[in-house]
Amino acid sequence: MEVDLDEVQEEEDEGEVAGGAGAGAGAGGAGAGMGRMSSWRRAKLAAETRRNKWCRSCSGSRWRGGCRGGSSSGPSSSSSSSAMPSHLRYILVFVSGRNFVHSINTITAVYFAEWLHVSQAVSSAFTNASLAVTYGSGVVGGACADTFAGHYRVIATACIAALISLLSLCCSSLFRLDISSKAIVAASVAGFLMLYAASGAMKPSIAAFIGDQFDETLTHSVALRSRAYSWYYFFMQLGSLPASLLLPIILDMSQPWIAFSVATLVFCTACAVFFIPSKRYTKASPQRDTYLVAGKVLWSAAKRSKCTCCCVPRNKVRSGEGACMECMDMAKLDNPEESVEDVKRALGVLTIFVTMPFFWGIFFQIHSLWVFQASDMNCDFWGWTLPYAEVNCLNNIADIILIPVFDRFVYPSIQKLGFNVTPLRKMVAGYFFTALSVCVAGVVQLFIEKSGSNTIHIAAIIPQYVLISAAEILLGVTAYDFAYSESPRVMRGLLTGIWLLTISLGNVVTALLVLIPLASSTMSFVLAGLTVVFMSMFALLAYRYNYKSLIAIASTTSAKPLSKQKQ
Repeated sequence: MEVDLDEVQEEEDEGEVAGGAGAGAGAGGAGAGMGRMSSWRRAKLAAETRRNKWCRSCSGSRWRGGCRGGSSSGPSSSSSSSAMPSHLRYILVFVSGRNFVHSINTITAVYFAEWLHVSQAVSSAFTNASLAVTYGSGVVGGACADTFAGHYRVIATACIAALISLLSLCCSSLFRLDISSKAIVAASVAGFLMLYAASGAMKPSIAAFIGDQFDETLTHSVALRSRAYSWYYFFMQLGSLPASLLLPIILDMSQPWIAFSVATLVFCTACAVFFIPSKRYTKASPQRDTYLVAGKVLWSAAKRSKCTCCCVPRNKVRSGEGACMECMDMAKLDNPEESVEDVKRALGVLTIFVTMPFFWGIFFQIHSLWVFQASDMNCDFWGWTLPYAEVNCLNNIADIILIPVFDRFVYPSIQKLGFNVTPLRKMVAGYFFTALSVCVAGVVQLFIEKSGSNTIHIAAIIPQYVLISAAEILLGVTAYDFAYSESPRVMRGLLTGIWLLTISLGNVVTALLVLIPLASSTMSFVLAGLTVVFMSMFALLAYRYNYKSLIAIASTTSAKPLSKQKQ
């Protein structure tokens, strides 16, 4: 018979409190002829003890409603089952402010073309290059956080750089009439590049820093972390939506320095909210020789093995590590076993990311093909004509609505039906919704071609945006949690940065798809077929993958120590 030590300890704690209080009552009330504690008093103290649970993951400190690990190790109650770390709210507010500032890319091209009189082609090229800088700097920032700086310091340094760049943009746009045009253009280019580099460098560190606030040894805490990443994505969209709506209007109706000043004020406020409670954060320590050791492991595996390519899994090994087991295991002759296992674990995560650029290539059709589709539709709403480019906001709105729906209703309902909602299963479902969305887009385009331009109302485009947003939640949101949970602790920043790099590669895929000379409706159905192919590839990779952390079982188990979980 298995004994739950947590429940026993809680009963002992209750007994000690009740017994101690009873002894005190007997001693203090001897003169009054009262030798025992009343039953009402005993029940009250027992209830107080249950409310103030002891949390062993925080060295026995008392905690109401949860701990910095997100859960107590004792029996879960209704109050603690949904408890997040209280300081997580400050990080999420900062995420909104960071995304508000990052959405300044919606006015970058317009600012250069209309206010600095740069050609539209150069303005567009610079905007796209800036986005590439964003995702490239994410890999660098993640690697720096893993090796010598730590996630918190990378975020702090990037915030300082972002504030300097915003102030330079404000000053250069304010005094643009008093300085030569070349100097203003140069200052603006430097300001935007510095801003995008800082924004990209902090993004993987923010995602990993959120995961650091949870205790990995508790399955319930891991489940809470999965929910936290859903809210992380929610607050990202909550910051991007108002910026996408307000900044273009401010730039159109007033001066550029006002738009930059608004962004600066928002970011300063977000930074203040983030840094004030800094002592309450859990800050993971970096490991300086992380990638030197990883390089030695890979070199040793390549040197000792006869395999010419160690990145292709053998059919006889159902692993999912993404590398030949025999090849990597030979590296243990020259390296610590833990280091070799970390490298195998990292290669397994990278294997899962192989097909992700194609998903983002389909997803970013919302900014190109679907916008042009909206231009051929009737945009009238009760006598007011909606600019067709505003359909881009449908994705942000759908995300803000659907993320709580998935978190509160969809996932729990599926679990009640007896299905374990693992991350890779969510991601496979995301591919299915992607294929469905482009099919719906193709059907809508067929109706437009048959009925003529400006005949089909623009409301008909909403279902495909809802479906692609659902796919983004199932794939994009889940990938953050997967990248953090399955990556080695010493490589989480880098692998999260590589995950973000797949988004940049998705932009390249989008650019290539647009060049294919096909009708819009035909293109949609071709993309749907390709999505099914890539979904099959991803499903095969997911089937071969073996989870290394508690993430696969956290959605269906309660909060218990790692030693009590059945792998």
